[in-house]
Amino acid sequence: AAVTSPYAKALARASAGIDWSRPCLIWLCDYVVDVTGFDPADRWRHYDWTERRARRAMAAAGRFHAGSTPVEKALREAASTGDWIEVDEPEAPCVGVFNDSGGIGLPAIYDGAGRWLLATSLGAHVTTQKPTVMWRLPSADYRIGSARARPDDGGSTG
Repeated sequence: AAVTSPYAKALARASAGIDWSRPCLIWLCDYVVDVTGFDPADRWRHYDWTERRARRAMAAAGRFHAGSTPVEKALREAASTGDWIEVDEPEAPCVGVFNDSGGIGLPAIYDGAGRWLLATSLGAHVTTQKPTVMWRLPSADYRIGSARARPDDGGSTG
């Protein structure tokens, strides 16, 4: 059977593990595309990823945003371009960031039932602990009717 839900796809991708050749932010943005139809990482899709390039991309993406880690700053940039709403309590579809002790940050995806999915080099990890910062994503239906989804329509919002 084909995997169709955005969360199931993210779980399958995370289960394979991630590394600097496919950074955690690209993994999270794959989920965002599946949910919203909008790709906040569109400009990075063609890169041949390395640790150095991933760190530079995070720094560049988050240079105008406050945050405790490079991943949080980069996600704040994505949030500002993707109509994400920062929330105190998760409601699916929702993404977040754990500002880990390693100083980089770790993005997470909410499953809608109190658990957060993380992708690590060892594969998928699930926790019930809430991330440091969380954003609710707009649905694909909302994106289809938004001005960003249809930039050539003269600015109509649907």
